[in-house]
Parts: sequence; structure tokens; C-alpha cells
Amino acid sequence: MTEKVKIFKKNILYNDLFKLEKFSLSFLKFNGKYSKPISRVRWVVGKACAAIVYDSSSDEIILINQFRLPTMNSEHDSGWLTEIVAGLCDKNESEEESIEREMLEEIGYKPERLIKICDVHMAPGSVKENLSIFFAEVSDKTRLSEGGGVGEEEDIKILRFKFEEINNLFLDKKILDAKTFIAIQWLIMNKDKFLKKTN
Repeated sequence: MTEKVKIFKKNILYNDLFKLEKFSLSFLKFNGKYSKPISRVRWVVGKACAAIVYDSSSDEIILINQFRLPTMNSEHDSGWLTEIVAGLCDKNESEEESIEREMLEEIGYKPERLIKICDVHMAPGSVKENLSIFFAEVSDKTRLSEGGGVGEEEDIKILRFKFEEINNLFLDKKILDAKTFIAIQWLIMNKDKFLKKTN
């Protein structure tokens, strides 16, 4: 079998919470010939998970708002982003275990139902990150804490919306986070199947 990518050199430029890797490589083109050697870099984030959360007791969708440095001074954001629950998967955790931990830390709920929406590459041109997005249902009986994040590094505000409010945020282009956009779009398409009440 023909090797599709030839890697000539790989350097680690940065290695802390994430890694920054630089490659010298050549890839097999659709015409059957290899490209000239090129230089590419990628951030290595790894495996992550996220969930749009529906509280069946209050008939509300739960989102969060928190500080996200990369959005600071962008065209639309000041650094605080409204999004779905999300976080990195720890080693030796399943996707379901990871999102359950993140939900408990960020919003204080344990899911009573999880449905996989999709797996996506969030920024395939520059970032190695595979994100699993879920629909999670919670209720009063699965609330275990106040949430809000873990330790001094996280400060999370919990937001609650009725379905029509979420729909309006989507239609008014107020959702600026890709994973949240995907999850809300899925919810709009599947509302009648998974939300217990109509608004």
C-alpha cells in the first residue's frame, strides 16, 4: 500500500497543557504524485467531550458562560463565551465518563440519559482535537451540587433557556461557538423526539 504521508522531520516547539508540533512532510496528491516538501504546524489538544444539557424538571436548556482567552478582543466577543458544557477527556476515561465528570464540575448535574450526537474535528487546519458531542438529560433528582467549576481557575455562570429562547439565540446569530452551534442545530431538528414538553 502506498504511503500517503511522508514525514521527514518532526519538532516539538511547545509542550505544556497542549503541544505545538512542527512537521516537514510530503503528501500523496490526487493525481498520484507526491507534493513538494512542505512545513506545517499543529496544536495537539487530544480527545474532548461536550454536551447540550436538557433539564426535564424545568423544561429548560442549560448553557454556561465563562472566560475564554482566544475570544478576547475578537470582532464579536470580549473574552466571555456562552457555550455548552465541555472539557478534555482524562486518560483511561470513556467519553461517557468524561462528560459526566465535566457536567458535575460545571453545572452540578449527573446525566440520567446520554445520546451521542456526533464526533467532529473542530479546527482541522491547525488543531488535532477530536470532539464528541452529546445530548444529556438531567432532572432535579440528578442534581448533586451547585456546579460553577473546579478551583480558582474556573468561574462558570450557569444559564437557563426555554427552547424558544435557544432557537432565537440561534436564529439571531448570538451563538458564536462551533460546538454549541452544532448541538443547538441538532436539538432544533430533534426537539419533538427528545424534549418532553412543548414551549
